[in-house]
Amino acid sequence: MDLTRETLTVAFCGPVGSGKSTLLGNFRFLTGGFDQRSLDRKFGGGEVNYAWVMDNTAEEEAAGRTLRWSSCFVETEKYLLNCVQVPESVDLLRETISGLSQADVACLVVDPHPDRFEAAIAPGGEIMRTSIILATLGINQLIVAVNKMDTVSYSETRFNDVVAQLKPVLQECGHNLNLVRFFPTVATKGENVIGSSTNMPWCKGTLAWTLLSAIDTIDSAQLPVKNASAPFRGLVVREDNQYADGTDWLVVHVEAGVLRRDQEVVFYPTHTVANPCAAKIRQIDFRHEAVSDAGPGATVVLEHSGLSKTHWPRRGDVMVIKGDTSLGPVTRFTARISVVYQDGPLAVGAVTTLYLNSAQVQVRIAKIEREFNRKTGATIAENPASIGQATGAVVVFEPLEPLTLAVFQKTCQGLGRLVLTDSKLSAAGVMNLSIGAVSNVVYG
Repeated sequence: MDLTRETLTVAFCGPVGSGKSTLLGNFRFLTGGFDQRSLDRKFGGGEVNYAWVMDNTAEEEAAGRTLRWSSCFVETEKYLLNCVQVPESVDLLRETISGLSQADVACLVVDPHPDRFEAAIAPGGEIMRTSIILATLGINQLIVAVNKMDTVSYSETRFNDVVAQLKPVLQECGHNLNLVRFFPTVATKGENVIGSSTNMPWCKGTLAWTLLSAIDTIDSAQLPVKNASAPFRGLVVREDNQYADGTDWLVVHVEAGVLRRDQEVVFYPTHTVANPCAAKIRQIDFRHEAVSDAGPGATVVLEHSGLSKTHWPRRGDVMVIKGDTSLGPVTRFTARISVVYQDGPLAVGAVTTLYLNSAQVQVRIAKIEREFNRKTGATIAENPASIGQATGAVVVFEPLEPLTLAVFQKTCQGLGRLVLTDSKLSAAGVMNLSIGAVSNVVYG
């Protein structure tokens, strides 16, 4: 594998049943990342369910859907891809955000069938919720795969109708339409995955009409800023890995700075003076190959030593170089939030769940400093007791569980962008949801 080629992390997301697992599984197979022999062993030479390539745990096979984020590596002419697939369900929101937080670009997979598409783009629907979260996480380049085109007779009219309905939804959610690409596909048959489909001859011109061409025409200049000169910040995205030989591993996403082999690190907020959570990095694996260092954007597997089995890093912990005291456990923080949907008032004293990269923590609203108009920024009220739907606010939060975060910076976005929800659904099935960015932090 050519590790000198530019790397790109693409998250595959979309409503349940849209075919994102099938699309990624077939893309992986068609680009040589999964062998025919493995498929033959599983399916006996019969019809292949390409979703199994990604959803192959016993639990996922039994459920028939994605239950946790997973990743695979794909090589294209331009990029080395880390393809991350995420589930799409309110009860799996932590897995969704954990996977999306690693991405530079997202591939949003949608089903064009009228019975399913219109429900998914309605207020509070899966497409709108996912699009808001993508924008919140700073993922500004989207590839939209209109899948299952065979269910609408490969209709150019229906494809254009889906695109026309999606554009204002994506724009409302905060996406720049100049950075969004649309293409039609049938993932089960590999149509418009890496090669053109004869069933859709209307796919003409210079547009990127396949998944492969859409990825290879991504604008590198519009990708999230990656700051290798900043202090090292790594986010623990998997903490429960042990190989057959007994060696322990962590999966870490490098948010900023550079990690080098043999460095000593600590993990906040688990690390305290009384209960140290520190380790020495013995080996760094990137795309199944040992490397000497890892920079921003890389998701790496780390072999380590020195950790206590009784004081292990947790998912969502922030890894820093030992001696870096600029971060630590948070006692209070302030965030500028937008209330996307709230069934009833969001009041001082309320407890909600914060999702930040892979962390999931209960927080209490300690104070609402100001409520403002989201569009104009004009103040609505100072120190209100509560806020309602479709407004913005500057809010002070107190974590009820250990948490480490930082003031939002474009060069280290993963520590300062947050999603808030109690996961409660209204009578219409819409989930309470607020998004925001951290503006001040008190460590203690």
